[in-house]
Amino acid sequence: LFTATGNPRLIEGKDTTVGDFMAYNIKTRRGRVKSATTRIEDAYFTGQKIVKSQKNELYVGKGDYTTCALVDTPHYFFYGEKIRLIPNDKIIAKPVVLTIGGAPVAALPYFIFPIERNRKSGILTPVWGGNPASGGYIDNVGYYYTPNDYVDLTTRARIREFSEFVLETSSRYNLRYRLDGSVSARYAFNADFLQSSRQW
Repeated sequence: LFTATGNPRLIEGKDTTVGDFMAYNIKTRRGRVKSATTRIEDAYFTGQKIVKSQKNELYVGKGDYTTCALVDTPHYFFYGEKIRLIPNDKIIAKPVVLTIGGAPVAALPYFIFPIERNRKSGILTPVWGGNPASGGYIDNVGYYYTPNDYVDLTTRARIREFSEFVLETSSRYNLRYRLDGSVSARYAFNADFLQSSRQW
């Protein structure tokens, strides 16, 4: 067991952890860090306390999660009172506040971020945005479904200022040497002060 102070840095493969205080058990590969910042692949975590379990899972207390390269002043981040990271699977956080440009824009009591590289069914990660000229929007609200290795189905929606609604569904299929292609459908409804339109 070793302890370290004075901005210690722990490097394990591609993962790096920096903090004010660090305690680490070499035998069990468990440790804890106070006022820590850690990088795991393309994601950055900052928290008052980060605990690493024997299964390589991370438990972050009062921390931020972002994939923005600007760690000190990220353009966006998710804040959670309790965050649990399961490597190559998912991030579980509760409650969650999405902050963009330093301003909180959305809050959820519970959220799961899938981080698995392979194909897996699950909820898509929504995207929020907008500006004063065109208004706000929420995009990529939907679900990705993979029943087997040969076909998938994606359904997503976009809502802008309660005046535009777009629903898209697409499916890809691939059976080697036999079938290969895709099919998609799109429905858009736009309602402004003067007229409304529907598109298929």
